Amino acid sequence: MDRFNRVIVAVDPGEASSGNGEPDDRTQLALARAAWLAGVAGAELRIVTVVYLTVTVEPPWRHTAEPNDRPVVKETLARLEALAAAPRAQGVKTSVEVRFGRVTEQLLESVKQWDADLVVVGGARREGALGLLGSTSTQVFRKAPCSVWIARQDVEHDFKEALAALTPDDRAHGVLRIASSFAGTVDARLHVVGAVEHASPERLASVQASLDEWTKPYASKVRFGAIEALPGEPGEVILERAARHDAEIVFIGPSRRSALASFLGSHPTGSTLKRLRCSLVCTRVR
Repeated sequence: MDRFNRVIVAVDPGEASSGNGEPDDRTQLALARAAWLAGVAGAELRIVTVVYLTVTVEPPWRHTAEPNDRPVVKETLARLEALAAAPRAQGVKTSVEVRFGRVTEQLLESVKQWDADLVVVGGARREGALGLLGSTSTQVFRKAPCSVWIARQDVEHDFKEALAALTPDDRAHGVLRIASSFAGTVDARLHVVGAVEHASPERLASVQASLDEWTKPYASKVRFGAIEALPGEPGEVILERAARHDAEIVFIGPSRRSALASFLGSHPTGSTLKRLRCSLVCTRVR
């Protein structure tokens, strides 16, 4: 898989409205990014929410033959259909889904059953890519079997600079494929960095040679910028290169997703990347 074909955006029923009938900022952000990417990539979009019904809300729901006839479900479906109107108007094939149960568990089940390639969640405006992820988004970020995009508020849709952070292992090829596919689709310039801690000059030269070789197959379809093997702690290197190249989106691999997900800050890489001021895609190639 080198492109996104099925994109899920999760809507929290408790946060989907700002109180005046409009979706809150984070929901609008996630929907806008997911719809935009689905449009440019020709992907399908699914808007999902999970209703955690209790006996105080809908006592008979578990015993109803047609749970979609319950008022709370009808209201939720109507809201999702309203949210789906904009991407459909842009020509994006969009479906909606209401699930029941524990939020994280059901969202992950939806991802698996629909065989999604990407989950989009919205980040905060001024807190960096990972600054204010809620508990549900954190769990999805940690456990999703597919790629996860944490979208930053202040970036417009016209991505011009992207950064792929690679490690010298087999997973790097998947990260590079997805980043190259994205950059080629939106005509962004793609910078590539490989950070190596405690590296000798010989080791850096070896990693640089690998990066040069790995990027060759994509050279005819992607505008590459800097391709660099650099010494240093990976999180700090990524942060510095993203700022240097004015990157609007950064792609990292699943190994760093694990570091980031460890309490979103207990690992040095996670602590550093929490300060990232642009969108972040944590790739997972199946």
